[in-house]
Amino acid sequence: MKICVRGSGLAVLAFLSVLCSYAGPLAGAKAAALWCCAVGGFVSALAFLRKIEITKIAFGWGLLLLYVCLSGLMNFPQGLLYAAMFSACVVCMHVQLDERAYRLLWKLFTGVGVLLAVSVLLQKFFPGFFYAASQKWFFWGNQAEMVYLSGAVAKHYTGLFIEPSLTGFYLGIAFCLVYGKLFFSVQKSSFVWCVGRICLLGLFYYALWETQKRSMILAISFLSLLFGCAALVKKPTRRRIFTAIAGGVLLVLCWSFLAEQISLLLTKGTAQQIELSAREPLWQLAWQMFIQSPFVGNGANSYDVAFNESGIRNYFFEFAGAHNGYLQLLAEWGLLGVLLFFPLLFRQVLKGVKNGLLRSEAPGQEWSFGALSGVAFIMIYALSGNPFHQPQELFTLFILLGVLKKYETIC
Repeated sequence: MKICVRGSGLAVLAFLSVLCSYAGPLAGAKAAALWCCAVGGFVSALAFLRKIEITKIAFGWGLLLLYVCLSGLMNFPQGLLYAAMFSACVVCMHVQLDERAYRLLWKLFTGVGVLLAVSVLLQKFFPGFFYAASQKWFFWGNQAEMVYLSGAVAKHYTGLFIEPSLTGFYLGIAFCLVYGKLFFSVQKSSFVWCVGRICLLGLFYYALWETQKRSMILAISFLSLLFGCAALVKKPTRRRIFTAIAGGVLLVLCWSFLAEQISLLLTKGTAQQIELSAREPLWQLAWQMFIQSPFVGNGANSYDVAFNESGIRNYFFEFAGAHNGYLQLLAEWGLLGVLLFFPLLFRQVLKGVKNGLLRSEAPGQEWSFGALSGVAFIMIYALSGNPFHQPQELFTLFILLGVLKKYETIC
């Protein structure tokens, strides 16, 4: 079936609406999850009207969806919303888009990254203007208060979202996509174009640093070095050599400063011992839940219920999260669910490695490499974050997996 360009554009804009839904009336986790479901329904309607194509869902993904729905029934009614959101994400993953749509998607991701980076810089250097504007931008009064407390007191800048975690997440994704474009773009690019992309990467990284999300900062640094070296060894083009030299010179010039800043970052300003943001009780609760029901878990989205009953915090959380996506999936889905999910996830990642890194001048290589970098970033972040449960982050993961799936047939 020929892909409709207009339908692809509508699907991409629908995807973007999910990414930007953590402010205003959609700022709550429940509202964002419902919006994910609505976008999944909209995309399904486009497919029904033959504006886009949705490929047949493979048996493995279908079996996983059935398991997640049954797991949702174990935690009725909260689990059903998560099951519906997860199903919508899987449907959107199977949407077939054309290259123009991917180019638009990359531009929109980059645009969101630029807006977030600029907003973080405004919050840092022009706080009076930013907090006055935030009273208009954020829908509820307590949202503006949360942003003020995070920026003015904790020094964790949030930008246009109410949490530094989500701001840092999308800055990291934008960094990965621009980095992939810099290394694998099939178009001949000028020196100015390369310098501009490098400056854009610097903007994203600086803004990400200001969010103080340590796991994201270190993950981006590690992935940049790993994938950059792999691409350079495979084919040392002038663009890749120039980028590597620029990065190496910057590293040498700023080494002592970076070492000091990383030390302060890991130790939360003490420069003495690494601190883990008091997440040990959250991980312990998830592990206890897993021990109670190791095979099938306690039901989809059951961690938040257990958290609010545990007394770890003295007020109610609509979305708490274990801040370790792997532990939380074990607690909620059990070993059976994890063994259904991760082989499917790793299969797409391995296909991305083959098409994005190992093949020479493969079709769609720049999209595969960018998506592979983004998925790798999310999987590393999952060690200390909630990307398998936070609505926008889960949705982004599946959109990137959809890009890898699009090009797996040519591997």
